[in-house]
Amino acid sequence: MRRVPFQDSANSAQKRSRSALTTTNTNNTSTSTSSSRLLLEDNADNEDTETIHSPPNKKQLTLFDSFATTSVAEARHDILQSEVDTLQAELEHFYSVQELDERKHQKEVARLEKKLEFAVEEAKEAQQMMEEVRQQSDQYAKQQQEARKKSQTELRKTQKELSDARVKIAQYEAKEEEARMIPSSSNECIYETNTSLRERLQAQRTENEQLKELVAQLKVDLTKTKEVMEEANRKANAPKEPTISEASPTILRELNKTRIELAESERKTRQYKKAAEVASTMRKQLIVQEEKTKSYKRSATLLENELRTRTRESDRLAIKLEAWKKYGVMVQQKLQPSASIISIQKFENDMPPEEHKINQLWKKTVGVVDELEQEKLQMEKAIADKEQHARELQHKVYEMERSQTSMDKMRQEYDQKLAIQEQQVKILQHQENVRKREIESLREIVDTFDQLPLGVPPGSGTPNKPDKERSARSLKVQLDAATEEIQVLKDGQTKMKQDLHTALDAKAELQKTHNTVLEKFGKLKDALYAERSKAEAAEQRAVRAEELAGKGSFNPDATRVFHMTHNPLTEALKQEVAVLQRQIQVLKQKIKDPVDVGETKNDTTNSAAAAAATPSTTSTTTTAAAAAAVGNDVDPNKLHQRLKESFKEQIGRFREGVYLITGLKIDMIPDERPKFKVRSVFAEQEQDHLMFQWPTGKNVSSLDLLGTELAQTLTTTPSYEYVKRFHSIPAFVASVQLQLFEKQTMM
Repeated sequence: MRRVPFQDSANSAQKRSRSALTTTNTNNTSTSTSSSRLLLEDNADNEDTETIHSPPNKKQLTLFDSFATTSVAEARHDILQSEVDTLQAELEHFYSVQELDERKHQKEVARLEKKLEFAVEEAKEAQQMMEEVRQQSDQYAKQQQEARKKSQTELRKTQKELSDARVKIAQYEAKEEEARMIPSSSNECIYETNTSLRERLQAQRTENEQLKELVAQLKVDLTKTKEVMEEANRKANAPKEPTISEASPTILRELNKTRIELAESERKTRQYKKAAEVASTMRKQLIVQEEKTKSYKRSATLLENELRTRTRESDRLAIKLEAWKKYGVMVQQKLQPSASIISIQKFENDMPPEEHKINQLWKKTVGVVDELEQEKLQMEKAIADKEQHARELQHKVYEMERSQTSMDKMRQEYDQKLAIQEQQVKILQHQENVRKREIESLREIVDTFDQLPLGVPPGSGTPNKPDKERSARSLKVQLDAATEEIQVLKDGQTKMKQDLHTALDAKAELQKTHNTVLEKFGKLKDALYAERSKAEAAEQRAVRAEELAGKGSFNPDATRVFHMTHNPLTEALKQEVAVLQRQIQVLKQKIKDPVDVGETKNDTTNSAAAAAATPSTTSTTTTAAAAAAVGNDVDPNKLHQRLKESFKEQIGRFREGVYLITGLKIDMIPDERPKFKVRSVFAEQEQDHLMFQWPTGKNVSSLDLLGTELAQTLTTTPSYEYVKRFHSIPAFVASVQLQLFEKQTMM
């Protein structure tokens, strides 16, 4: 869409140039016809002059010169017209090529935009997954917060209820105080009891646990008052002496008042008991609510403990392994001849476990193994999905790299085209300068024509001036057309530069997206490696659980081990130990009594056969050397020396065989981290060698390559890619061997 105005302007300029050329052609034809007419008239005049026998005139010479200049101008005009036609054809070809390139560029941009949209969609999907995980975690946190809020609200409710109970108790006390504001002299003891009750109620506000003590004290006070009343009744009912008179009615009234007040005090004590019972019920409710809060806390701790169950399972498995190791040590100790009988007697005293417990343990172990297998399958599926996603991303990265390389190539092509166009513009500028010079020369010629005095016949006027004006106008039109064409070319060049800048900006944006995709790919790769490590750990745990289940693992805290008196394993181990002890005794006898070698040949052969039948056999070379040494009655020092020599011979043969098979001579330098010096048969110099070092750590998968001269030279070769990309030292060494072989031999 951008090139349409440019093409319209170019077409308009071409039309203008063509119209100008046609006008110049018509003008040139008119000038040529006029010049031919002048020549004919001049010829007629010349004939007349010949008849008169007059000498040649200057006018004839000037006309001849003008005819020659017009012919030269026509030839130059034809040349310029042909050049203009060629330039026009080249411009049309350039525009067509430019349109094709533009279409290709648009297609590639659309394809890259689709790829970018796909990558953005994948990134959005990953973000959605992350947001879902975050939402789940937020929901879990919100649930915990809601549980905490519920517990807090319940605690607040209980606190409010406590405060309400305290307010009610205060109201009861206020009513009591209002009822007892006027104490009399007759009920001083009752007033004291009321004050004590008030003090006890105040203590009840601070501590709810003292309610029972208050009730007990109230009961004691009641008993005291009852005793006082009983004593008063006894005194009243006692026989009267003749000297004592009857009580006055005022005293009787006061006694009745005291009785009424005692009844009221009993009623109030009952009310206080009820208030104490209400407080105890409130206390129980508070305890229940505290238990609820504790249960909520326990649920939170259970949720946290669920995360730690897997680690605990691994710890339990480690404990079981330690128990099995201890059991193995115990078995080894029990297999000794001195302690074997005692250990068997001890195991006989223990009771065997029940069958249902063994079945339960077996079912539990099978269930654990099934769960671990399911987890293993799930992890394998997750790893496969991650690997597939990583492959897809890697494929996308490769496609982006290819598109980047294609964009680089297109940029180079555009740069080359721009350079070619600049050269063409320079050529056109040079041609413009040439044309300007020609036009200036033509103007000078026209000026010379104007300056020359021409003899014009009378009555004819000035017929040459309009022709000159026409030629000058045509030349000006040509000059304007050429300047317009140059301006059009300059505009096209600027637009091409703008397009190039836009393409560079698009390339930079694509590079940014490519970098983001690479970063995402790296993160996904790290996550995949982490998932792989988790899957490997789960596999190891599953394998370990299977091994333990096959060996019959159990929980020593909940089960008992059934030890058989005639265990086949212990009997086999005892037999093996007995055979080994016999072999040791036979060897000791042979060392002590070298004379009786011939008599003990059969025993040694039998012992050697038994040793071969046992699993703890040594190498064939050492046993053969030992048997030969024993049979030939050799000193043990000599035997040791001969064994050393035989080992040296075997090691030398082994190294020579490796050298002949692989073409590599390998020497080991002993150290904390041993080094291996590798020399090739096909090396150019004897000093050329590679040095490998044993890496740190337990899980060793490859060696470390040290920086020797040969290694530094090989870093620039393609064989070093096996170490750099694939981390394969065998492939690297094989490629180096092949490279050195090809240098020394001619295929």
